[in-house]
Parts: sequence; C-alpha cells; structure tokens
Amino acid sequence: MDPASYKDFVTPRGINYHYFFSPAAAGKPTLVFLHGFPSNAHECWRHQVVFFVKQGYGVLASDLLGYGGTDKPTDVAMYAKSLMSADIISIMDRENINFKVYAIGHDWGCALTSGLATFYPSRFAGFAFLALGYLTPNPEFEINSFYAGFKAIAGHECFGYWHFFKEDGADKIIADHMDAFMSILYPQDPKSWLTDMAPRDKLKEWVVSDKVTPPPSYLTEEDFTRQKTELLKGGMAGPLCWYKQYATGVVVNDDKLVPKENYIIKQPVFFAATHEDYICVPKVALVTMKDVCPILTVRDYQTDHWVQIAQPAKIARKAARKKELEGNREFGARPEHSIIAIRSTTIQNNALFSLPNFFLILCAWARGKSVPPDLYKTNPFFVQTFSSLRHNFLRALIDHILDGLQEDDIHVFVILVLWSVEPDGLNFRRECRDWMKLLAKLSIHNINGFDCYTFQLELTVGKSPHTFLKSYLTAVADLETIRSWLGISPKN
Repeated sequence: MDPASYKDFVTPRGINYHYFFSPAAAGKPTLVFLHGFPSNAHECWRHQVVFFVKQGYGVLASDLLGYGGTDKPTDVAMYAKSLMSADIISIMDRENINFKVYAIGHDWGCALTSGLATFYPSRFAGFAFLALGYLTPNPEFEINSFYAGFKAIAGHECFGYWHFFKEDGADKIIADHMDAFMSILYPQDPKSWLTDMAPRDKLKEWVVSDKVTPPPSYLTEEDFTRQKTELLKGGMAGPLCWYKQYATGVVVNDDKLVPKENYIIKQPVFFAATHEDYICVPKVALVTMKDVCPILTVRDYQTDHWVQIAQPAKIARKAARKKELEGNREFGARPEHSIIAIRSTTIQNNALFSLPNFFLILCAWARGKSVPPDLYKTNPFFVQTFSSLRHNFLRALIDHILDGLQEDDIHVFVILVLWSVEPDGLNFRRECRDWMKLLAKLSIHNINGFDCYTFQLELTVGKSPHTFLKSYLTAVADLETIRSWLGISPKN
C-alpha cells in the first residue's frame, strides 16, 4: 500500500481519520475495507488492496477509530456504530464515492459494516463479512445472555477473554507483555484459541506468563514485528473500547436508533466462514444471517480467524467474482414487469450429487416436465422446468447462464420462479415453499455447495404473458444483469 495514497481528514464530529484511497477506473466499483482488532488498514488488508487496485477497483481502507494514524479517544461513547458509520460516510463524501460501493469487514470491522448496512443502506450495493458475520441490531442486548447464546450454539465458551478486556488497566498489561499477546492472537495452532483465549481468565493467564509460540506460516517475522510496533506506538486503550461499547450499554442505545425495516439487508451479502476459528464460529453467525440476509452467499474456508491474510488469493478471487452484483434488485427494464430476489440460502458439504462440475436446477412456475434432451448435451446439468410457451424464455436464460459458467465454479444454482398473477399463483407459491423445505431436508444428506436463489416474477394484471416473454426474449440487458448478479462473466 503506497504511503503516498494515504490521506488525513477531520470528520464533522472532529475526529481525524488516516486512510488509504485509490479511485476507481471508469465503471469499476469501489470497495470500502474495514479492519478489525487489533489491526490497521495495512496489516489487515494489504493483500486485498494491492490485488484490487491493480484490477482498477476503487479502494478505501481507513485506519479505524483507535488505530494507526487515526485518533484514539478513550471515551467509549465515541465508538458508537452510528457515529463511526457517519465518519466513514463523510470520508466517502469527501472522495465522491457514490457508484457501486461495497463495504467489506473483518472481525470488529464487521460490526462497522453492520452499522453502515443499517444506518446508510442506500449508499451501498452489497456487503461482505469475513469471520464475524452481520450483527443484527439488538436494542435489548444483554451481555451475559450474549455469552450464553454463543456458548449454546458453538458448544463451548467463545468470549471469555472479554472479561479481561473490560478490566481497568488491561491495556497496560497487554502493552507490557505484547509478545505473548501477539503470540496467542496469531497462534501457530488455531486450537490454541479454544483452550487459551475463549475460556474466561485464560487469555490473561497466557499474557502475564509471557508465553510465546512461533507465528503461523502466513505471518512473517517482519509482519509480526511491524504490527507489534504499531500497537505499542498507539496503545491498546483505544482498540479495547470496541469491546467496552458492548459492556457499557453504548451499543444498546445505538441500536435503538436503527429503523426496524433496516434490520434486513436487502443487498447481496457475502459471508466468509472460517472453520478453524474457535471464537467467531460460523454456525453462530448463520443462525441469524440466513433470516436477515435474503441474498446471502456463504463460502467456507478451512483456516483460522485471519482468512484475508492466511488465504488472500482465495478471498480476492471470490470477492472479484461477486463485486459486479447489482444492489438494485429490480431487473426489468420495462414498467410492466420486474424480477425481485426474495430469498437465498446456501447448503454446504458434499455427496448425493457426484457429477464433477455443475448442476443447474431450474424449478420454474412448478408442475413441469423436463427440458428436451438436447439441453443435456451441456452435461453435467440437470434442468427442471415446465412445458409451455414460456419455455423459450427459460431456454434463453439458461443459454446465457451456461455460456458464462467458469470451470472452477463448482456449485449448484437453484432458481425458483413464481408466476404471481395467474389464478393458481398461490398453488405455485406453495409448491416453491415446499421446494425450500425439501432443500432444507437435503442438507442433512450432505449436498455440495448449493447456492439457492429464489426469484419472484411480477407481472402487472392485464398484461399478456406473451407480451412479457417477447420483451424478455429481446431484453438481453436484463439477462446480462441476472447473470452478473449470479457472479458469472461471459467467456471470451
């Protein structure tokens, strides 16, 4: 990250932010990277910033409040998500960032990403959460219930170390034993978190004993020393305020400000599930995300908490495929029709279907018969649809999708389309709900990588289905938009 690309800006509430900014090339999205504890913009996002700047993406990566070159107040109230979200928006306004903006958070950066999603949803086309997940507003938050809820789902204590972080003088203890603190924060064995960080009192015991183990393979000695130096220079009082906002009730008062209609994220959401992370346990995050993120993509990473450092190539590749997602869910270019994405889920694991490449299951307007055998020449695809004049529309859509699939995209698209205006539309809705129940049951049998997208097709009463189909068959732009939303690029 070129130091010359860093800037300083005092936000309207008087906070100085130190941030990296590289403007987007024409037509390219801008990515807003939000780091977590105890990083800064460079330590957390250096790999991703270099990758995306080379690709022409706009990149904004700020040292967040309490870190790096940004101010470090010790008043916990200054760390309210609403206030920090407003700070980020003011930086975006300063840089005139308005076109296709995606917020990407890791660790506590996910809390700020959640704040941006709930306080300023119209400013963003999509959101990505690495490790921690989306934090739904909770005006009734109670910290002991929070601890217990995580433990019940994860099967073990997750946030016992918070008790240490809330103590007066914890910042000084950490600074006096920084090598030990960094050693457990970036352990060679991820399971160290399960035994020496997650349980109450264990982190403090580790730190004050000055226990040090080798760093993980993805972190060089230079990386380790550089981050340690930055933390010692800035102190730990500011970073620990991110935890204290939850312990002191700041988050409760803040969440009361969020309109309830903003609890659900209507834009596409990407979640990086880190399966060797014993604190930010993926299945805990997904309990709520599957309900409040209707356009959700989940990707699994067999790595620890620091996925963007441990597997930077995979994160960059997946993110690059998703960045062309359209935040506007209305695809129809004509006033008489629209397609609205109303639900999505992901079912992980492997078995049941053994074909090596792809499956495309299209359940459309229910009832149906299989597509004629000639489509199976594109094996291994299975397409279930209907027999009617609408067949031509779906064949056109299928052809566009199949044309763009890349051979390293191994997953399943399940697209359920409801014809909502016909007299028996309720029956079709019911059948599609039954499909969703079936998919949930199939998940028990270990289906590999389902990406389930549900679309509701709305047609104004009085408009002919034939008119609708004719307009869609000629509206290639609409099909391109759908394909883009699925993260598929046409082959050259």
